[in-house]
Amino acid sequence: MACHHTFKLRPFTLKTIKATDDEDDLEEVTLLKVSDFEEVKFRDLVERGLVWLCGEINKRSARRVITSLMWTLNKGTQPIFVFLSTPGGDVDAALALYDTIKGLVESGVGVNTVAVGECFSAGTVVLQAGLKRLITPNTYLMIHEISSWNLGKVSEQLETAHYLKEYQDRVFRILAERSKLGFRAIKRRCLRRNWWLPPEDVLKYGFADDLLDYQQVIGLGNPNLKEGGVFEK
Repeated sequence: MACHHTFKLRPFTLKTIKATDDEDDLEEVTLLKVSDFEEVKFRDLVERGLVWLCGEINKRSARRVITSLMWTLNKGTQPIFVFLSTPGGDVDAALALYDTIKGLVESGVGVNTVAVGECFSAGTVVLQAGLKRLITPNTYLMIHEISSWNLGKVSEQLETAHYLKEYQDRVFRILAERSKLGFRAIKRRCLRRNWWLPPEDVLKYGFADDLLDYQQVIGLGNPNLKEGGVFEK
């Protein structure tokens, strides 16, 4: 289970916006202002080629990232960095992101993936699609088996179980493609348990290419701080 902390931005001018002291009204205005603020900053980052996926991977977040990538591509912005700070989520959505990023990379577009803080489960699959797979100094990865609710008739459950096994093997093969471990080694480590990897092991086993130091993290999207070659296509 992932542990999340939510911080709400409360503008100091909030109480001048409403003439009432009703707490519900104040909370509504606060949330609207936070949403507007985040949306503006998200668009500003996308314009500089910095796309964030922070939270669960699902159809909605995947659509937002894919749309942002297509928009950035049309603007001619390169390199592009997709930041992943996620507890995982929908494997279908993760594979949609993987195929999109992988397709862009194979077409010569410099799309890099950056794991920040946590990149668990389906997030590790998306990470593998980047031209360069980067992690920050305290990033952990976690890989495990696919989980699913399997209900219905016995024949339907058997058919679904067969499908899930093929689906899971496909995911493990994606993870093994650029790793120093083979398909069987990865599968063996993940059966019936969560496999947690600190940043040292992430690099050791080849699930990421480079570790970003703090100066490089700050330099992403800043043309004056592109040092060390890690930002170059």
